Amino acid sequence: KKYKNLNDFKTNFEVGSAVFNQLVTKTSKAKIKNDPAQIELSKQLVTTQIKALIARQLFRNEGYYTIIQSIDNTLLEAVKILNQPKSTANQ
Repeated sequence: KKYKNLNDFKTNFEVGSAVFNQLVTKTSKAKIKNDPAQIELSKQLVTTQIKALIARQLFRNEGYYTIIQSIDNTLLEAVKILNQPKSTANQ
């Protein structure tokens, strides 16, 4: 499917369960020990990273950071600081 723009991609593209399950299956075949609780805990992180990497391919770094910011606490904090009004004490 083609996406009109980054916002369209962000809103309408989802990494399906089938993709995530294929990744888990590949790790099992590679003899990587799987812990079901940890898999469930990391599912959102992994699927968001996959979506961000696809967004980078389609929309360059802007696509990547637009998607990854939803789970990157350091980036979220940096954006929050950058958006604060400048203090008069620093001028």
